[in-house]
Amino acid sequence: MINKAILLVLITIFSFFPVYSQETFNFPVKYFKLNNGLKVVLLEDRTHPVFTLAIFFHCGSRDEKIGKTGIAQILQNLYFQGSENFKPMEHLLLINKFGGELNAFTSEDKMVFYETLPSNLLKMALTLEADRMGSLRIDDGLLAIQKEILKRERQLKLSDQPYARSFFRIDELSFINFAYSHPIIGYKEDLELITFKDVYDFYTNYFTPSNACLVLVGNFSSEEATSLIKENFENINSGSSGVPPNLKEPPGRGELIETIYDSNARFPAFHIAYPFPSRDSPDFYPMEIIDYLLLKGNPSILKKKLLIERKMAYELGGGVEEREGMSLFKIFVLCYPGYPLNVTQSQIFQEIENLKNNLVSHKEIVMAKNQFKIEYLIDLRSTLGRAMKLGEFTVYFDNPYLINEELSRYMNVTPQDISRVAKKYLDKRNRIILNVIPEKK
Repeated sequence: MINKAILLVLITIFSFFPVYSQETFNFPVKYFKLNNGLKVVLLEDRTHPVFTLAIFFHCGSRDEKIGKTGIAQILQNLYFQGSENFKPMEHLLLINKFGGELNAFTSEDKMVFYETLPSNLLKMALTLEADRMGSLRIDDGLLAIQKEILKRERQLKLSDQPYARSFFRIDELSFINFAYSHPIIGYKEDLELITFKDVYDFYTNYFTPSNACLVLVGNFSSEEATSLIKENFENINSGSSGVPPNLKEPPGRGELIETIYDSNARFPAFHIAYPFPSRDSPDFYPMEIIDYLLLKGNPSILKKKLLIERKMAYELGGGVEEREGMSLFKIFVLCYPGYPLNVTQSQIFQEIENLKNNLVSHKEIVMAKNQFKIEYLIDLRSTLGRAMKLGEFTVYFDNPYLINEELSRYMNVTPQDISRVAKKYLDKRNRIILNVIPEKK
């Protein structure tokens, strides 16, 4: 039975946005490419007087070379440091001046820059984005500043935050392929050695129209927007789309267990990770529902067992981390000192075995899917949420129209799918365990 808080959210969503109560949609997505290869996705929605503009570059930390980690993160920061016609931070200042919001993020597979603004400022937003795509300002002075900022940020995370090093380490252990095994923030020794040429080459190879997708969602005229986009972006040289890295992982590595010591940690903790296939795999959808069954549901199987019934753990986190190559399902547990780590881990493995060998009940899978659906629908309410999904579908699948049908793929997951996928990937021979032990300073 769905609790009152969830029911209230459902009623609110379905009352104000009745179209979203369904599992397939009819968003009027328009998709085309400019002559220089830039992918353009438009979704016109006159409900509110705002729009979200997002630029997706199909690159990330996975495209960095050994000894050159952190370049993607540096370029994300440099992207706000001016271009041919705008001064450093002027982009940010203009967006803020007119009441807009902007941000950016870098992942392993993509780099995204986005802003939400009043609908009468579309021309300004497109001019700003085109200018920095075509003429970003990069020089030795700016690079030196950003390198120092990133080194300090990395040092603060590792020296002051408990368990931070373990979150880096679990990725290193989970992937053999360098593309995914190094941290997005880079290694200190690499950051010190990165040159202007390294950064400029990454920019010219990957920050190009032929490697990018422009997404526009909100209150605008598609005809006018198309004209403005062509006017601002079509004259930018297409450039190359970069050489896609090899993302394959060697099979059959077997179970891996490691222990590290953390002087900032108060409680013992551990990570468990299971690699599983990429975002475009049919098995991705059952794994997301498994995530809600085991971790994110309210209450989930592991929350009930570890936090409520047996009180073996202080905190439980993790979930599916999608990647274009091999993805990860992670579990992080912050333990009470009284329980040995292996006892708590055994309890988790027992619940996973139950998931494999006993079909989940109708009630359990409906509740997990309903909770997943609520969060999915909440994302679709905002122009930003829809822009993020459209960009992701275009980058990963070259198919923004997937926004109209993807939810139904999750809702069609069966108990048999849950059992099959759990048996296939949540296996002892496919797991990585990282124990974290508090160490006295």
